[in-house]
Amino acid sequence: MLGWVICIVLLLTTLISILIFVVLALLLPPHLEFPVREDKMITGVNVLNPGMSVLKNQTIVIKHGIISKIRPTLASDRPSVCKGCFVIPGLI
Repeated sequence: MLGWVICIVLLLTTLISILIFVVLALLLPPHLEFPVREDKMITGVNVLNPGMSVLKNQTIVIKHGIISKIRPTLASDRPSVCKGCFVIPGLI
């Protein structure tokens, strides 16, 4: 009788260990590949900053994912894909 009890306890312990392993494996976040941050330029936009006047026909220069400069659009800038669009800080 004692042998059966030990077998059942070992079986239940093994099943619980496997269940815990599976649950923990499912809780791990997936491995995600993050794209490399490229330098970008948004040209020909109007910058709408609350409490200030609208800056028309501006270029926003983004380096390493951070806005580095806002300046007037130059003729040498890349062509605009959203000419006349409005950009609000925090909502690009």
